[in-house]
Amino acid sequence: RQSIAYLKVKGRFGLNRLSFLYHLKPFLHDDLETLVYSPFAALPVLFKSSLKDLESEAGENAVFRCELDKAGAKVIWRKDKSVLSDGKKYSIKRDGTIQTLEIHKLSVDDGGEYICEAGDKQSKATLTVKGNNLDSSLEMGSILHCFPAEAKVHISI
Repeated sequence: RQSIAYLKVKGRFGLNRLSFLYHLKPFLHDDLETLVYSPFAALPVLFKSSLKDLESEAGENAVFRCELDKAGAKVIWRKDKSVLSDGKKYSIKRDGTIQTLEIHKLSVDDGGEYICEAGDKQSKATLTVKGNNLDSSLEMGSILHCFPAEAKVHISI
C-alpha cells in the first residue's frame, strides 16, 4: 500500500511523504494556512483466535466465537456465500474483541460453512447438524404418508 502525506507550513516549506521517502522543499506560494493531508492505510485486523468446527443436534442452538486483535472492527458473518443479519434465527454480538454468532433452533439445513470476515481477513468453520427422531420434529397437524415396501404389508390406523 502506498501512503502519501503533504504538509504546507505558512507557505515557506513543504514536507511530502511518499511511502518511506521524505522531501523537504520551499514553496513558491505565500499561503498563510497549514494544510495536512494524510490518508495512511489503517493496519489490517488479525484474528487472535479462529472459528472452530461445531457438531450439534437439530433443535439445539450453536455458537461460533472468534477473537480479533482490535475492538470495533467491522465484521460480516456469512453462511456459505449469504450474508447473515441479527434477528430471529441468528444473534450477532460483539464484546470488545470477541465476535459471536449464535444460531437458534438448528435444522439440518443450517449445516454448512460459516465465515467471519474482518476487512480482508476471514475465519471459517463448518457446522454439522445431526437429525433427531422423527416424532420430535413433527409439528401438530403434520401429515405423515406411509408407503409399504411390499404389497403384502397392510397398514391400518
